[in-house]
Amino acid sequence: MSLSALLFSAVIDSLSPKAAPLACTFPDAEARSLPISVEVRHNPSLFDRAGRFQVQLVTSDVGEFDAAAGPSDPAGSFKVMIRGKRDEGDRIAVAVRADGGAVLKTVTPEGEDDELRRGRCRHFEPYLRRWTS
Repeated sequence: MSLSALLFSAVIDSLSPKAAPLACTFPDAEARSLPISVEVRHNPSLFDRAGRFQVQLVTSDVGEFDAAAGPSDPAGSFKVMIRGKRDEGDRIAVAVRADGGAVLKTVTPEGEDDELRRGRCRHFEPYLRRWTS
């Protein structure tokens, strides 16, 4: 894709009406802690390319992550994988299925607070179409 096409795409994205952010909720299976909510906001960038889109990922427990979204493994059940990292070394991954089911994995640099949760997402359809096309 040429630079002018990327620039044109970024301008169109910035002027188009904004879709509701992808929002997911991940309850604690043992009910020991509060559910974690995750909001993914599309962040149009000149660095976007097929298979990798810049997004902003905001969680209720840790905060904001710069992240990238793209298609997941075609053989797996998940359509989209969103991965983010913060300067402190915290990492997060959210995998979303075509039916809105999702898995959240968080990893800290110490490895003590690693967590895996299952949940559901809302407003995922337009994002799945965009990130898998």
